[in-house]
Amino acid sequence: MTAEEKKILNEKRTAINRKNNIKLYPIYKALGFDTWFYFAISVSYYIHKGLSSSEIMLRSAFFALFSILFQPVANFFTEKFGKRNTIIIGNIVVIISMIVLILAQHFWSVLIFVILNALGFDMKYIAESNLLYDSFAEGPHRREAYSRAEQKGYTIYCVFQALSSIAAGFLFNINADLPIYCGLIVTVIATLISFSFTEILPLDKKPFTETRKYFKHLFKKYKKINKSNRLRALLLITGIGFGLLYVSEGYELQLFDKIEVNPTIVGILYAVMIAMRGIGAKIAGLMNRKAKNRTLTYILEAYAINFFLGGIVALLSIPPLHIF
Repeated sequence: MTAEEKKILNEKRTAINRKNNIKLYPIYKALGFDTWFYFAISVSYYIHKGLSSSEIMLRSAFFALFSILFQPVANFFTEKFGKRNTIIIGNIVVIISMIVLILAQHFWSVLIFVILNALGFDMKYIAESNLLYDSFAEGPHRREAYSRAEQKGYTIYCVFQALSSIAAGFLFNINADLPIYCGLIVTVIATLISFSFTEILPLDKKPFTETRKYFKHLFKKYKKINKSNRLRALLLITGIGFGLLYVSEGYELQLFDKIEVNPTIVGILYAVMIAMRGIGAKIAGLMNRKAKNRTLTYILEAYAINFFLGGIVALLSIPPLHIF
């Protein structure tokens, strides 16, 4: 076989691998973007495990913190082991974290779950988006095609996450561990699918002795960002905003527990919220084009109103919702 024939064969093989990745990605993202069955009943589950309200809030805060701290580590894994391998490793770490959660008996074992879960999802998120982007051939419409594929996967995820949230409330009333077992099964299926992905770009063959150089170069990048007022403000608002939004989700679920809302109803309400997220993802591009630089401002204003209404609900002590 001549060099030209080998080149043509490799190009055909790469084209097939690209199509395979793009075809699998929406299904994988729907199953593996986040843990099914878990979030709607998470606070009720932690209370069942014996955690106090302050420990539940600390868990949320630690997850937000470790998610930020593990970003460089996740990037390092992606560059050294490849995107496909990092996705697989990340999924396996998430599976281990869920097993730790099922076995957890106190706050410190839950904290181990949080650390592993944050690391696993950081590895997954960074590698997944990069692998999908690599799977689209270079061209003027590459970014648009990538965004459509991401949006398609997220929309399917929102539909199934909403349905699983409704089911989680019923399952929790039968057995508190059932929703977590179901979420674990879905994560295992997503992990098996991730084995079918193919690396598109060649792996970085640099030796591990350059690890120090990698983190040194990363530190220089952060220093460069720190000199830009605009980038510094964007990182600050993103970091603080992400932390507040994640902690607020735990607060909202604790509020449901305080006013004695049945887990079944919590699951239905959480399903409505997930459905609204799906709608938000659909109109995100339109909103960004219309609002431009004020997009983040409008989003944070909406959350501020949400916090205000949540505070009113807590202060007025709305009567319990004894439904189902």
